[in-house]
Amino acid sequence: MKRSLFLLAFAATLATPALAQPVTASVEINGVRNSEGVIFGSLCAEGDGPFPGPCLTYTGMAKAEQGATSLGFFLVNPGRYALLVFHDEDGDVKPDIAREGLAYGNNITGRPTWEGAAITVAGPTTVNVTMRYPPAAAPKD
Repeated sequence: MKRSLFLLAFAATLATPALAQPVTASVEINGVRNSEGVIFGSLCAEGDGPFPGPCLTYTGMAKAEQGATSLGFFLVNPGRYALLVFHDEDGDVKPDIAREGLAYGNNITGRPTWEGAAITVAGPTTVNVTMRYPPAAAPKD
C-alpha cells in the first residue's frame, strides 16, 4: 500500500509542470542627455494599475549615465509587462513631462498604451529603449 501511494505521488510530480522561476529583466537606455539624477523604471503587469501611472509591479533604479544607462529588474516572474522608464534629473521621484525624459517598451511614441509598451519576459531578458526629451526641454542648470 505504501509503495502504491509513493508511486502515485511520484507520477503526479512528473505530470506537474515545473513552476516558472523568477528571472532578471535588463533595460539598456540610450540617449540619456546627462548624468544628473537617476533613471527610474517600472514593469506593469496588466491589471495591476493604470498605465502609464503609478503601476509598480516591479521597479528599478540606476544612477543616470550620460549616453547610456543600464537598469535591472530582479526576481521578475515570467509574463508580459508594460515598460516605463524616466530620467529623474531633479530628484523629486516623479516624472516632469515638461522637462525630463521618458521611454516606453518597444520605443512607442505618442499616447502610450499598456499593449503598445508591453514586453515579454520569458527568461533572462534584455530590451533596448531610447530616452526621449520634450523638444523645448532645457537641461537643468
